[in-house]
Parts: sequence; structure tokens; C-alpha cells
Amino acid sequence: HQMFHLVHLPLLVTGWIALFLLGLHGLVERPSVRSAALCGTAFAMTALTTGYYGAAAALVALVFAAVHARHFRWRPLAWSAAAIGLAAILLWPYAHGFMELRRTESALKRPAGLSAELSFDPARDLKSRAYVYRRLSARLSRGAKGERMFPGLIACVLASVALLRRGRDVTFYAAAVAVLLFVSLGPRAGAYSLLRAIPPFDSMRHPW
Repeated sequence: HQMFHLVHLPLLVTGWIALFLLGLHGLVERPSVRSAALCGTAFAMTALTTGYYGAAAALVALVFAAVHARHFRWRPLAWSAAAIGLAAILLWPYAHGFMELRRTESALKRPAGLSAELSFDPARDLKSRAYVYRRLSARLSRGAKGERMFPGLIACVLASVALLRRGRDVTFYAAAVAVLLFVSLGPRAGAYSLLRAIPPFDSMRHPW
């Protein structure tokens, strides 16, 4: 039972992602040493939790910059550069050691076929083993294998409410979700090939 749930351990510390998003907003709304420190530290902790979250956070930051391009005057740009520098300093010991190990261990490179197998497949994975939800997806789940990553009704309802109420920065969050879903499709998505061209991202492996 415990071994099956090893891949769920990073979910216990997803709070770093929320703090990272708060820091991103601070860089354009209240650019200061505080927002830069929060953004840089939270990104580093996100990436140190798991490389998957680090890659996702980097993509989210690019989407944020694109949506808020008009807000990035000299002051937000300066503090954004400080946040990037802080994150790089905090990540450097781990990243340096990883890249040194990667030069000698070919097994750290993830085969393309494995990426295709483990990528998100909506027809296979949007199921649930949960008692409350499994009857709702019973017809779709028959004979299907996969992670069954249905997020739950509460998350879907809250996301829908936020979109309908035009909550804080809804354009950015909708765009970020769309980009992350597209990339999660794996090799079927062209953007995934671009990510694999960056050396660290072709080494994503689960610890087990």
C-alpha cells in the first residue's frame, strides 16, 4: 500500500506552488525585495520537491510573463531578475551535482517511449478509484488501465466558479492550465519535444 503511494508524496508539499504564484503576482503588483524573495525561494523549493513541478512552474512563469508583458517596466523587471538569480543560487548545488552525475550515468536519460507511455491520456486517466466517483465513471473505466487521475468534483466546481466569477487574473490561470494540459499529453504534443531538447528535462524519472 505504501509503495503504491510513493508517487503521491510530492502532493503533500504543493503549497510551495501557491506561494510561487503569490510571488509572481507580487512582482507586477508590488515589486519589492519581499516579492522577489518569495518568488525565487518558492520556485526553488518547488523545483527541489520534484523536477516535474519545477518544469511546470517554469512554464507557468513564461505564461505569466506573456499575459502581463505590458506591466513589466524597469522595476518589475529588476525584481524579476533578482528572483531568478535567487532561485538559481538556491538550486545550483543540486543542479550542479545532478549534471555531473548525468554525464556518467546514461540511465538518467529518459527513453522517448517511456515518455509516451507515462504521458497524460484523457481517455485512459480521467477515471477514479474513489468510492464517491467510481460509479460516475464506471462505464468509462471498464477494462481501462492507468493512473486514473480524476481530480475530484470539488476541484472542478471551484475552478468553474472562479471562471464564472472572473476571479483574480482569470486569463492567466486559464492560459496556464491550457499550456500545462497540452504539454502533459507528452510526445503527441509538439511543445513536449521542445522541452526534451533542454538537457535536464530529458532526465525526468520517478525515484522508484
